[in-house]
Amino acid sequence: MENLTQQLPTFSDPPVVETVLSAQFEPIAGLKVSHFGLYWREIADRFPNTEERAEVKAVIETFLEAPNFESSVHFEALDVPPMPRVWFINEVGTEVVQVQRDRFIKNWREQGSGDAYPRYPNLRMRFDADFAHFTDFVKTNALGNIVVNQCEVTYVNHVEGISASDVAKVFSIVVPAPGSHPGPIEAFSYSSRFVIKDRDGNPVGRLHVGIQSTKRATDGKPIIAMNLTARGQVGSGLDFLDVGREWIVKSFKELTLAEMHEKWGLQA
Repeated sequence: MENLTQQLPTFSDPPVVETVLSAQFEPIAGLKVSHFGLYWREIADRFPNTEERAEVKAVIETFLEAPNFESSVHFEALDVPPMPRVWFINEVGTEVVQVQRDRFIKNWREQGSGDAYPRYPNLRMRFDADFAHFTDFVKTNALGNIVVNQCEVTYVNHVEGISASDVAKVFSIVVPAPGSHPGPIEAFSYSSRFVIKDRDGNPVGRLHVGIQSTKRATDGKPIIAMNLTARGQVGSGLDFLDVGREWIVKSFKELTLAEMHEKWGLQA
């Protein structure tokens, strides 16, 4: 794992409300619904609450030919019955471990104004510990081997007090000038992707950026949601998580304006 203290842009009060670290792997051959209960017994002291969701489709970033705008290859097993994706949630709801037959996910999410963002080095350390525990569970119960084939990092940012017409005050994206035709923007949506390359110039993943005007679920106030997801793989372990985080942090700074950097407390 790379040095997580390397010099990257740092904000004292970033608008991040959720981070997601994910390891995707070949489907665990022996995993059955009953094993989710066995696994929960081992972590229930830290994650006492559960929810069931539909599985997230497997995704691999490929570079053999020019992709369409969907970008990635999706895999779906059709010869086995549907399996759930189970959420294991801590008491206050700020941490979530998600498990399905081919993915392990760890979320941190803000649940109130007093929930301070715990910073990536802490999140990565927690992810590694929980993923190692899950890997041991799989081995101990002879369910198969975990072979990671794709890693994913997502940062969800909410810029408060900004409506669609004020997008140009936040982001370095071309929008119509105020007062010009066709007038104020009523709703705004933007998406783009960028190829992530290693030091030798070889593609190892992609950064997906999405920006959308919306309303905050808790009080209906206007916000701009900015999602940055880095997905790819280097080697056979979890090193891409650090690569993806670096691309997200640097890109967040470049895609937002200096006035907002001052508000968010840019330190480096």
